[in-house]
Amino acid sequence: MAADTKFWVALSRAPQLGTVRFRRLESNFGDMESVWNASYNELKATGLEDRPAQEIVAARNNSSPDDEMAALERAEVTAVTWNHSTYPARLKEIADPPAVLFYKGTLLPSDDRSVAIVGTRSPTVYGREATAVLPWSGPGRSYGG
Repeated sequence: MAADTKFWVALSRAPQLGTVRFRRLESNFGDMESVWNASYNELKATGLEDRPAQEIVAARNNSSPDDEMAALERAEVTAVTWNHSTYPARLKEIADPPAVLFYKGTLLPSDDRSVAIVGTRSPTVYGREATAVLPWSGPGRSYGG
């Protein structure tokens, strides 16, 4: 795992940071550790709006990248960024790939054409019902990996 993955993970907790903003920050700072340590004014200088810049500063005051990684380890969850060699190549091809991919288990080369349900921490009733009817879905279940 890349050394700065912990900063990607910690920053991914900021609700206002999506693909476009992660790309902007990566382009301007070069690495996420620099983003994590940037001042509000430095974040704003990249063109970041007030609220996302405030959320980054708040995240830094309310969490720790090392604690985030320890929690993932306890849950046996792996995190990879779009810069990591194990990040699925086909996922990088979509319009807005997640900056950080969290998964349990192992990603194999044979998973290249697999299907995944990417969702939210707070799914709607419809989302829960729609995924429940899939034969291979359900809490804690996966297919093929």
